[in-house]
Amino acid sequence: GIFIKGEKVDLTAPLDSDFETWGQWFNDEKITRYMDIGVGPFNATTQKKFYHNSVEAGRFLALIKSREGDLLGVTSLSEINYQNKSCQISSVCPVFKRRYPLAALEGRALTVKYAFEELGMNRIYSGNVYPGNYKWYQSYSTLGFSPEGVFKSYMYKNRKFLDVLRVSLLYDDYKSIKTRRGGDIWLGEEKMMKLIKGYRKNETSGKKLYQIINEIKQDNNAYLRSIEADFV
Repeated sequence: GIFIKGEKVDLTAPLDSDFETWGQWFNDEKITRYMDIGVGPFNATTQKKFYHNSVEAGRFLALIKSREGDLLGVTSLSEINYQNKSCQISSVCPVFKRRYPLAALEGRALTVKYAFEELGMNRIYSGNVYPGNYKWYQSYSTLGFSPEGVFKSYMYKNRKFLDVLRVSLLYDDYKSIKTRRGGDIWLGEEKMMKLIKGYRKNETSGKKLYQIINEIKQDNNAYLRSIEADFV
């Protein structure tokens, strides 16, 4: 049934009929292009086992569904640390329907709200391949997430090491955004669409951070070489 009700989509527990579709997503290279997943193939059996093992381990997992009950995606909170009050958010929403253009973003917003207001988290973070997955960064930025670091060669995918950008949102910032937006981080589909379009016109802070990190690395290596030159 429905666990968290949204404007256009809901977060729900999976039905037995959902596991096959859910599992097949991860056999599609287009969907998993920027994802760090295990070894496939995936199917209903493997996905059902993953779901039950994850829930038993304390992970929050919910499906993103349309009002008609169509399975659109999945969202999760993992690495939940109740002592430090932090957790990681991740989601994948590969099914696009014109009636629900912001299904993935609304699913994330509902998950963020649940993490802060129900689980009592103080910090939520996420990470993805960068440069590359710009839409992922733009999506989280509209919810108030800011870049906090770059992990060099963090993911090995298709015989290449890829950098990962990490973003985070603190509870105090979440409260400020809620206040500015009239009490909810989700402005409604129409206004969120305008927010996304406006944000795309600006140079992202993620790009700036990535450039700075690379410059610092180059400067450090150059300085190290200059010192070594005196005695190596």
